[in-house]
Amino acid sequence: MLPDYRNRINKRPRLSNEAQVALMRQWRDTGDLRYRDQVIESNLGLALHLSIRQRGYAHVELSDLVQLANLALLHAANRFDVDRGVAFATFATWWIRSFHNHHLQSNYIVRLSTNHARRKILSKRSDLLAIGTSLDPYERQAMREKLATKCDAKVSEVELCETQSLQASGLDNVADETDPQQLVEAKREREDVLAAVHTLPVSIREMMSLRFENDLFYEEIGDNFACSRETIRKLVAKNCKTLREHPRIAPYK
Repeated sequence: MLPDYRNRINKRPRLSNEAQVALMRQWRDTGDLRYRDQVIESNLGLALHLSIRQRGYAHVELSDLVQLANLALLHAANRFDVDRGVAFATFATWWIRSFHNHHLQSNYIVRLSTNHARRKILSKRSDLLAIGTSLDPYERQAMREKLATKCDAKVSEVELCETQSLQASGLDNVADETDPQQLVEAKREREDVLAAVHTLPVSIREMMSLRFENDLFYEEIGDNFACSRETIRKLVAKNCKTLREHPRIAPYK
């Protein structure tokens, strides 16, 4: 199925960035969806490429990732502003990664908080898998300490992320048994964090998502929002403080 789909995509014309912007401007001016759809079809290869890169997650069907990526393309096209000077492929990539990340996190990784160290640990999938599959308990502990140092995190955080990663990979049988109460508390904390985040304006949530979920630089986010790097930095810092002081998050300090 994948080779056939890829062949169909490759037969479609590849448009330059200038051509895509021109088509999106025509769509904005005329409302004719055919212009927008040409841009979407030109980027189906990008969506497939980014989906294939996510196949390392067990139990995630490539077809699901491709479908999400294509939905993200449509979402990006509907939100694209031709006057901001950003390439459509760059803008679409942000949204595709965001759709993939939300899907993977909500289905296979219990997100405990917006802690940067934990996100960094979870990105080291090969290291976490190596820890979980090692049969030597002393070696596993040494590997945990090494990963904690690499990610500037606590060993306890590595252990939590290790359990989540192994569960996502279908390797629960080699992971240490997790305290059910710990999972309940983690779920409650995640719900509190999400509730607090949803009190922020939509544009701020998108900005925070690009910064903390996609790990984009302030300059890159500024390109998307037509703001300077310093403006984005101040907005992120201000809203991080707002979240830390939110009644549902304050108890976790």
